Amino acid sequence: MEKIVWVLKSDYANEVRFQSYRKKHERELISCLANLDNLLHALNMGLSLQEALGLGFFRSEGENIYRIGQSGVAHAKETRLYVYARITGPDIQILTIGDKKSQQRDIDWCKRLVRRFEGENDF
Repeated sequence: MEKIVWVLKSDYANEVRFQSYRKKHERELISCLANLDNLLHALNMGLSLQEALGLGFFRSEGENIYRIGQSGVAHAKETRLYVYARITGPDIQILTIGDKKSQQRDIDWCKRLVRRFEGENDF
């Protein structure tokens, strides 16, 4: 059986949101990115996406959109890093970052983006 190597990409990342979040909530952003690195490492060690849902910081939002939360940051703003996992790639596209207040808008934005690019077979 051939080993799957997952690749991290940011072709469609909402750069404005990341820059703003970096200024206001740098600790939370760093924690989310560390958890993303942990996820990528676990996937490259053979964990499936389904098994990765057992990680405390990783959750499905449907349509191959996943949320990665921050962890280990005292008095943190609840933060979510949204990614798209393309199994056929296999790659993980970083999409956007937000908090509890923007959660539904962020999920809707991610799903619209993914539907658009999946429809064009260009994602």
